[in-house]
Amino acid sequence: MPKFRKRPVEIEARLFSGGYDNGEELHNWNAEFGVEIEWFNATPPARTRVEAMYEHPEHLVIHTLEGKMQGPVGWWIIKGVENEFYACEPAIVEKTYERIGGPVMQLCECCGYPREKLPFESRNGVVYCQVCWDVGCDLQTCDVR
Repeated sequence: MPKFRKRPVEIEARLFSGGYDNGEELHNWNAEFGVEIEWFNATPPARTRVEAMYEHPEHLVIHTLEGKMQGPVGWWIIKGVENEFYACEPAIVEKTYERIGGPVMQLCECCGYPREKLPFESRNGVVYCQVCWDVGCDLQTCDVR
């Protein structure tokens, strides 16, 4: 059985950190290349069973050649070698790519998401992102994941 090695290529990636400004930035970036991307804000928690059917967390929908692809907050939006766009979870980006220039991206030890927005806080030797720190997550009960 033949084996293959991935060629070294450079890609451009931007983190979907959430919020209107970041969603708009990613929308405009994709639009430069004729790719449609939609930003959906989180709906409030459901109060009835009917409302629960329409409840969703904040996410992006990228219109790819293969169809629509969702990208939740904390995932990377990648522009590939053919100017195609797709969402990729942080752990895969960390295993597959190395950052070229710029600051090293730190990962929150609680939720595992890369956090461009510092500061990171440390409690009992564990490094938390500001979001996990603010909501009081710990490694066993992370509300951000």
